[in-house]
Amino acid sequence: MAVVLLLGLAVFNLLRGLLGISLTSVPWIDSFGRRWSPEMALFLVVIGPTLAFMFLSMAKERLKFEYKQAALVDDLTGIPNRRAFLQAAARLLDRLHDRPAGCLLFDLDNFKAINDCHGHAAGDPILRVFARTLTDNLPKGTFGRLGGEEFAAILPIGAKDAAGIAEKIRHAFAEAGKAALATSGEVTVSIGCATVSRTMAEDLLRRADRALYRAKESGRNIVVVV
Repeated sequence: MAVVLLLGLAVFNLLRGLLGISLTSVPWIDSFGRRWSPEMALFLVVIGPTLAFMFLSMAKERLKFEYKQAALVDDLTGIPNRRAFLQAAARLLDRLHDRPAGCLLFDLDNFKAINDCHGHAAGDPILRVFARTLTDNLPKGTFGRLGGEEFAAILPIGAKDAAGIAEKIRHAFAEAGKAALATSGEVTVSIGCATVSRTMAEDLLRRADRALYRAKESGRNIVVVV
């Protein structure tokens, strides 16, 4: 609306410029060609406050958007945070009805040791690398960071497809993480997968968490499906 008003104002002043160098025989048109007139005063009284209102509305909407982004986006990785992920997951599960949904729960292996050995200057980039790995391999709006080194995704897929995607992410992260660490060390991720129909996001996460626990107990850097 602000763009339309500004374009209209530009066109109006262009026409006024043309009227100023031309002669017309219509009085109300001539009045807009003069520098000052009652018609011009009325126009300015209307257009000025309208534009001011539109600019204030734009500023308010921008602030609202920034606050919303801050509330729903993880600052470090730039992907959805826990709140945004759970909201998106709930909407997805509502649409699926009786169709299965697969939850992938990720936990970076020995992440505390990475921070202890290399410092947060190495740990934070590893988190960003994993977030980028998820972004490259999963549809937008299906994953997020739950907190710390734990991430999750909920997709409208069965157990076999969930395991295949999890393995793809595990291998992709191992390669990208090693390059980011730039040392002889390696970074890996353990993944728990759970697939079920007609459930809540929290229940699906609990099932995937049990699978993740088994993956950790089995030596890490593996995918366990329940």
